[in-house]
Amino acid sequence: MKELGAYFAFFCLQIGRAIQITVCGGMIVLRQLDMNDRETLEQLWYLQQSAYRIEADLLGFDRIPPLMDTIEDLRQCKETFYGWWDDAELVGAISYEVPEPEVIDICRLMVHPRSFRQGIGSRLLEHVLQIPGFPVHRIATGARNTPALRLYERAGFQFRDEEEIAPGVYLRHLERVSKEGGPGWEK
Repeated sequence: MKELGAYFAFFCLQIGRAIQITVCGGMIVLRQLDMNDRETLEQLWYLQQSAYRIEADLLGFDRIPPLMDTIEDLRQCKETFYGWWDDAELVGAISYEVPEPEVIDICRLMVHPRSFRQGIGSRLLEHVLQIPGFPVHRIATGARNTPALRLYERAGFQFRDEEEIAPGVYLRHLERVSKEGGPGWEK
């Protein structure tokens, strides 16, 4: 039943509607975040702190940019955010920018640590990968963030390059280019 609900949610999302499905008695919603809503921003900030603290620990580096953000930084951010809600709690989010035609840069993908391994990150990523008109997707993560790298590689991302952002701390850049006629090519 859970898989059917996830499929239904994904299908509804693709036709541009907010999705609400019942799973195990709770309401799950995937929708664009209102970056002017104070409560949403507070939940997003808390989620970001919780999720990126794990990445910081994996990297051995606590100065990663999302951990430096304030609620006001998030409010002024020009990225488009989608969130995965479980009842009234934001448990996952993804953001992206469109820096040039046909290209999406995924800026953030976060899941609350207590919601790890439930497919939330995969569903958020799949949502962005299915946006029509964007066959090229780029993302970056810490080179030591093995769980994130596995997720991105399973989604078809390939290594592009790596940069040292602090002594001994590397950021790995990945890219996914859809085959012509595949997801993202539709206008």
